Amino acid sequence: MNSYEQEIYQYFTNEANFMNMAKIANHALTIKQTLLKEFWIAIEDTILRNPLVTNGQWSLDSYGDVSYNWGKILIHKSIHEERGADNLPIIAVGIQRIVDGQYPFYGVFLNNKTNVFDVESIFKYVRDIPYLKDFAEDGDKWWPKWNPTGLNFRNDEDFLKILPNNRSIAVESISNTLIDLAGQLEREFETIYLMKK
Repeated sequence: MNSYEQEIYQYFTNEANFMNMAKIANHALTIKQTLLKEFWIAIEDTILRNPLVTNGQWSLDSYGDVSYNWGKILIHKSIHEERGADNLPIIAVGIQRIVDGQYPFYGVFLNNKTNVFDVESIFKYVRDIPYLKDFAEDGDKWWPKWNPTGLNFRNDEDFLKILPNNRSIAVESISNTLIDLAGQLEREFETIYLMKK
């Protein structure tokens, strides 16, 4: 142990301090999960109040919850109800709410498990959209273009940004980013819905 660890060890091996540490440790995960759940619900509520959604042009779907590693929030065109695998929309703007100590990211979601749409053509088309040129890309066919949100829940410090008194800035930032992206890609999404096999 280094000197800091030794000092912490000495402090928490005091009987009263040990019990306080044990109580905090026993509830830390539940508190973090509750903070994440409240944060994602606040983002959903903010998006649902946006005129892009309230006027019926776009719909919001939420899949999974904060205890589900691949849970996501997706915004998709309301007039296109075609669905692929797991009843997910074919194309959407969304955020992947990864948990278990990882970072959430947002971008263009492509449901690549469909027999109706030409997934390869859609994938290439999305990768070539000029507005998305600065977005990251990798071999993932579900998220052809994505960006990190700037939050990383591996770091306890990032939980400070989503405490009840602090979260409004992060909620507004992520909600506005998703809504803006949906608005920017509206024409491209209309083209994508014509890309059937």
